[in-house]
Amino acid sequence: MNENQQKVYHWLVVTCGLEDACVADVMRHIAQLADTDTLTAYTKLAQLERDEVLYKAIVEVDGEKVF
Repeated sequence: MNENQQKVYHWLVVTCGLEDACVADVMRHIAQLADTDTLTAYTKLAQLERDEVLYKAIVEVDGEKVF
């Protein structure tokens, strides 16, 4: 993963843990929850890069529930 993907991924994993929420719930509210650095990194990602981050975060956070 590139630097922007790593920023978004780490933010997702930490926020999901703090909010006790699944990745999908956190992603729905990324504009309200994320800091400026994370939002900037997120907007720089291509759709395929965003999908990769989401997939990895889902496996990390929600893996047991999903699979």
